[in-house]
Amino acid sequence: MTIEQLVEKLRNIYGKIIKENQGYYYSLIIYEKNKPKYLLCIKTTNGIIYGKISLFDKISSLVCEDLLYDPNGLYVFARSIDELVGKTQDKTKYLV
Repeated sequence: MTIEQLVEKLRNIYGKIIKENQGYYYSLIIYEKNKPKYLLCIKTTNGIIYGKISLFDKISSLVCEDLLYDPNGLYVFARSIDELVGKTQDKTKYLV
């Protein structure tokens, strides 16, 4: 998996995505209607992609390690980019 492939697939669905490399994690700010809507933090290890997605207006920090301990948001686990994208779309329905 490359982060660029993931960002491209998310852009095809949501439009604007801002990516930041935070060391162990990548943070992706997902926009809807030209406003930040979600923060998705992801990491890949041993072929598993995992992370957490939260509503942008509910987070207290843009640092992924902080988001992992924030009570807001839902975890996402996947073995491929397509699976991650699908699960991310499903999770966002529960966040709204």
